[in-house]
Amino acid sequence: MKHNQTRAIFFFVVIFIISSCNQKSPTYHFKNGLAKYNLKDYTGAIKDLDQAISLKDDQAEAYYCRAICFIETNEPDKALLDF
Repeated sequence: MKHNQTRAIFFFVVIFIISSCNQKSPTYHFKNGLAKYNLKDYTGAIKDLDQAISLKDDQAEAYYCRAICFIETNEPDKALLDF
């Protein structure tokens, strides 16, 4: 029971942080992509990270996370471009 409560609080905090950011900001899309990555939604994470990079193309963390997602989706050629 305690594990479920902790998990519910964690997801509430993640959703709160994501929703509190400006949806047109690269930070919003980066955090959303990172949350999707942690949930193993690699395709969804790539979409958000693409958006973050399109809004601000000097985010090394976004490129790195997207590369890891490309590896997880068996797209190593795309991952190499981001590393």
